[in-house]
Amino acid sequence: SISHFVVATCPVLDSDGKLTAIFGIARDITAEQKAHFELAASEKRFHTLFDSATDMIMVADRDARFIDINRNTCETLGYTREEMAHLSIMDLDPQFPRERWAAHWEQSRLRPYRLIETVHRAKDGRTFPVEVAVNFLELEGKEFHCAYVRDISERRRVEEALRASDRKL
Repeated sequence: SISHFVVATCPVLDSDGKLTAIFGIARDITAEQKAHFELAASEKRFHTLFDSATDMIMVADRDARFIDINRNTCETLGYTREEMAHLSIMDLDPQFPRERWAAHWEQSRLRPYRLIETVHRAKDGRTFPVEVAVNFLELEGKEFHCAYVRDISERRRVEEALRASDRKL
């Protein structure tokens, strides 16, 4: 098997300044290295799953700022990850007034899962209806909103076509 060590050495000199020995300390870091590689592999699996989701996934902090988003969010809304990092929930949802955010956050703490229908605005200015499943999360002492957002434009078109058909009948 292979082991990993961190080694520190220093010279040992006599009174004339001549090298008489080398002093060294070695620490076995094999378990730490293994844990590091396993964590990196786990993070890669998570981000592969996160970025392959067909829904938009957005994680926001207490200030309504996005701290993580998946690839589909960027593709659907037309923003880069860097641009999204400078936006807030209110920038995407024209129906959500900023002054309601604090109350919304507190409601989420009491009711950690909610399903909301609203609209989102893409970078190009177009708006479209969405269904947002909001989860309130607490991780490592910090609070977040994780939202799973689905474009429901097609569902709305089908519902309207059914209503129109019912009216004709």
